[in-house]
Amino acid sequence: MGASDTEEMFGYKAPPAGVMPNREVLKWIQSLDLSISLKNVRRDAANGFIVAEMLSRYFPADVQMHSFANGQSTKCKSDNWAQIRRVCTKKDVVLADELVQGTLQGVPGASVALLESLYEKMTHKTLEKAPAPVAATDATAQRQTRASLAFPATDAAEDASNNSAPGLKPISTALHGAPVVEFGSIKTIPIEDAIGLRQKLAAAR
Repeated sequence: MGASDTEEMFGYKAPPAGVMPNREVLKWIQSLDLSISLKNVRRDAANGFIVAEMLSRYFPADVQMHSFANGQSTKCKSDNWAQIRRVCTKKDVVLADELVQGTLQGVPGASVALLESLYEKMTHKTLEKAPAPVAATDATAQRQTRASLAFPATDAAEDASNNSAPGLKPISTALHGAPVVEFGSIKTIPIEDAIGLRQKLAAAR
């Protein structure tokens, strides 16, 4: 049984190995004053001994702890869980077979789900499950990606864009040489050309 089977079985993504149950569940377990402490849920709950001790706090006449063994053999685990199932059936405490089998076999997440389910059955309280995050749509993700990669336009590019219109060329801000102006028969030339001409005349004298 793989991790994907565990997710389908329990209705939520299985927590990593070593993850403890909900804080409220831990407080409830501590209040039961069990003979053994819960350190590694996946390992400690596999043989059913700690689950049997929890049930003995509610049904002391039906759960005799001397008939349970705190061992790790396959036979020990099977015997313990068989007794637990009989008690749960008698007391109308429903534990899903998939949870029991997953806990017995050490499937990641199974023991945590079983203890949380048992908490809800025994206390008649409902644990709040964290809502799944809403995934962004592909279109939204693409827009966000494009926005994050876009570079701001330069002032010159913005000016050119603002001054442009259909059929018109953008106004150029480049500097050009001074124009030549004529007044009748008199022609003016740029000052740079006039200086050059004077230098040529002086050299020719």
